Amino acid sequence: MSRKNKFGSRDDMSSGILVEIAKYPQGITSARLAKTLKLPRSQMHLIWKTLRQLERKGQIIRTARTAFRLGPDRENHAGIFKRKMSGAGDAVIEPEGFTVRLNRQDARKLVDGDRIEVRVYGSAGKRIRKGTVVRIVERRPDPILGYFHQYKGGGEIVPLNPRIAPPIRVSQKVDREKLDGKIVAAQINPPGKSPGLSARIEKVLGSRNEAGVETAILIFNHGLRDEFPEEVLREAELITGKIAAADIGTRRDLRDDLVITVDPESARDFDDALSVARTKTGYRLGVHIADVSHYVHPGSAIDREAYQRGTSVYFPERAVHMLPERLSTDICSLRPDQDKLTVTVWIDIDPEGTIVSGEVEPSIIRSKARMTYAEFYRASRGAVDQHVMPEIVLLCKTLTHICTLLLQQHIRRGVLDLDMPEAHFRFNPQNQIIGIHRKLRSIAEQSIEEFMIAANVIVAGTLDSRGIQYFRRIHEPPDPTTVDDLKTALKRLGIHPPDNPLDPDQVRSMLSSIDSIPIRSVASYQILRAMKRAEYSIRDAGHFGLALSQYTQFTSPIRRYPDLEVHRAVKSALGSNGAGPAWTDSELETRAKHLSEKERDAQEAEWNAVKLRKIRFMSQKIGEEYTGTITHVEPFGAFVELDDPFVEGLIPVRLLEGFYRFIESENKLSRADGAMVLKPGMTVKIKVECADIDRGILDFSLVV
Repeated sequence: MSRKNKFGSRDDMSSGILVEIAKYPQGITSARLAKTLKLPRSQMHLIWKTLRQLERKGQIIRTARTAFRLGPDRENHAGIFKRKMSGAGDAVIEPEGFTVRLNRQDARKLVDGDRIEVRVYGSAGKRIRKGTVVRIVERRPDPILGYFHQYKGGGEIVPLNPRIAPPIRVSQKVDREKLDGKIVAAQINPPGKSPGLSARIEKVLGSRNEAGVETAILIFNHGLRDEFPEEVLREAELITGKIAAADIGTRRDLRDDLVITVDPESARDFDDALSVARTKTGYRLGVHIADVSHYVHPGSAIDREAYQRGTSVYFPERAVHMLPERLSTDICSLRPDQDKLTVTVWIDIDPEGTIVSGEVEPSIIRSKARMTYAEFYRASRGAVDQHVMPEIVLLCKTLTHICTLLLQQHIRRGVLDLDMPEAHFRFNPQNQIIGIHRKLRSIAEQSIEEFMIAANVIVAGTLDSRGIQYFRRIHEPPDPTTVDDLKTALKRLGIHPPDNPLDPDQVRSMLSSIDSIPIRSVASYQILRAMKRAEYSIRDAGHFGLALSQYTQFTSPIRRYPDLEVHRAVKSALGSNGAGPAWTDSELETRAKHLSEKERDAQEAEWNAVKLRKIRFMSQKIGEEYTGTITHVEPFGAFVELDDPFVEGLIPVRLLEGFYRFIESENKLSRADGAMVLKPGMTVKIKVECADIDRGILDFSLVV
């Protein structure tokens, strides 16, 4: 019989023995150890030799003449399982924060997010140890999404994200033929309920290419509340939208004034409307905001659900509204030629664009036109659409002039303005994407933004002057260390950073000196990343990005819950309604934190929707070649922004010919023989290799 060690090396045998011993806290004999490891008798001398070495190191102790268990320092730890794309995985130990590397056999039985107990038996690095799973404490609480595949006698779910888990057996009886190939949502069964890894299907989303399935996946993955409870819908049905004479009598009647709404073409609801009048000292701008608080009362079923949602979420195909559609797109929405209850912010502006005063009051309006950004832009430039009345054209021109004045003040104030390009999708009559182009904000979008900011400032000042607590929109300055990191990131783009890369004047000068549009965009993105997120709070911390000492958000109560709460605070200050719940400062701050988190969830869902749209479009372009610009490089590859279509993908190192090294000090990927260098700003030709919607991957190869 061969005396060859089946483990290949003594280190392998040590690891194998430790893994096995860890499974027996009370100890295991050498004979049983040899049997479980399936080692022949001829290798018993190797087992004994390895056991003595492990004993001398203190990694194991002898409990009887031939029985062993792990040493006293090899204790159990609780942690969360994190699975890798390779199928291996680690346990992240809480609260200590170190990592325990698990063997593949253990990893195959686990799902990413499982709470497990592990037994440490060795070291694999500075903060990484080796261990084995003692037990599964709790399965991943979140459901998973995957494709259902049938096989003889059963079915399994293959997760959309292969990092989550290996294929999982379905434990219930289902119509396998009907479900085959469909995407399903499933809940992992608790440990011990059935042998091995299994799950129960809870929802069928449909086939991958069915209309609406992609959005359904995003809604599921981001935990969005898609359907309204029956109680909420019943309550919404009781709201008629009829305006009583008593309500009109307590408001400024503006139904005869020239008021318009200006929104994107795809807008589903209309929160705000505009009017303007010349005065002896300049202009009086009217910003008229839907009075949602008139219909949605604190503590009602609609209000409780709106708070849980926090915000509306807008996907390409549909919206997940904060309020039932009866309210958001009908009763509260400022539709043209309909009487609507509003709260109006009057803003007095002098000929230089300085806001000299402002006031807020309840009102009623009747919008004369619903304009898109494109229509507003054309009217402001004198290219008149036939259906647009002359007085509306004049209104658009006046509003544009006021916006120009406000923008000049905005620059003097020191606003950090990063004009980030957005993706503009072109569709054919079948609603399929036929092009993706870079789109910058026009004066139409800038006008609406400036007017809303001005209204928010007036509202914040009004509430501060009355001593009323409210949700502020705060944006704190970045930490000094972040500024240093930003300088390093800009240097890696080949840009000489200014002394202060967050000073508005220095940023404008730096960006204007960059010839490459893609590099300019990436530099703007790096500056944006260096800044903290804006959030809701009752703290008086100011708004760094807008260079304002006091700021709130008031102008979108149909789609943002904090705006609705600010409306209530304003109306309470004006004596227009009773006070809402008497929240303590601590309770208000907790609510503000919840609403900030819901906003982040919504933003990420919307960003992912755009990303998946781009990948789906490029999935039809496999094998096609395009030119683009390298925007940044990492050890794993080079990111390239294409000239047209406006998408970004990765040239992974694994798809490059030859061996490449990442030279961080020079911010480049360099081939070992020096024949090729990849660095930001380079124009390259690429071929589309992979567009994986499930994993969100768009890979290119380099065409030399």
